[in-house]
Amino acid sequence: MGYKRIRALTRGVAVLQQLNAVECATAAAIAKGAKLPRPTVYRILDTLVEEGLIYRSPSANNVYRLTGNVRELSEGFSDDAWIAAAGDPALEALTAEIGRPANLATFGEDAMIVQASTRLRIPFWDEDLDFDQPRSMLGSALGRAYLAFCPEQERENILHRLHQRGDAECDLTYDLLPLNDMVAKARRDGYASYRSATVHEMAVPIFRATQVLGCVGVEWSAPLDEAAVAKFATALRRAQDWTQAGLPAVL
Repeated sequence: MGYKRIRALTRGVAVLQQLNAVECATAAAIAKGAKLPRPTVYRILDTLVEEGLIYRSPSANNVYRLTGNVRELSEGFSDDAWIAAAGDPALEALTAEIGRPANLATFGEDAMIVQASTRLRIPFWDEDLDFDQPRSMLGSALGRAYLAFCPEQERENILHRLHQRGDAECDLTYDLLPLNDMVAKARRDGYASYRSATVHEMAVPIFRATQVLGCVGVEWSAPLDEAAVAKFATALRRAQDWTQAGLPAVL
């Protein structure tokens, strides 16, 4: 005679599988995707949070994502998801401290791809850049931070591909700010910065040993005085340390 299936365990696995498929989602979206009643999903999510298998963002949208502890349960946890899970608490703390949107991005397709963001915590933020829009390598602080701190050969390869593709922003940035000066300043300051007509940005690299895994950045719409810039830089370095501390030794 076979054993009777444990229904609660089956439902818990369904929730983990749904989060593994979408990387992050609200409880309502998880319930819909897993085809489970929402009250049941809330109980499962609370349990999984207590067990350290998922993390609930304290932002207004209450997004859930897998934590690094599920590595023991599933091989489907991508490297980008690892980095986002490690950085999400740091982003929340960063935005709470400075009151500005914070983003974590990784490199891909010769652009920076945002993996986690606190934009929804800033209801008055009207900057029209979409959350999932790739960020330019030279037309964003996230991209500049990656270029400044990645190995020189990698930086040269990226820029070569951008020029071959006829990237207008890359050429324009070269005219406005020599690349070597940008790299030297970013390494001296510990962060990269970028300013356009509508937005100001600052970003730091996320390291594992000497490898740049991604970047964390903040953005704001009005000029800041030197004291505020220094405050943002200090807060970014704390987010950098927190994210790096949360990464596994090997990805």
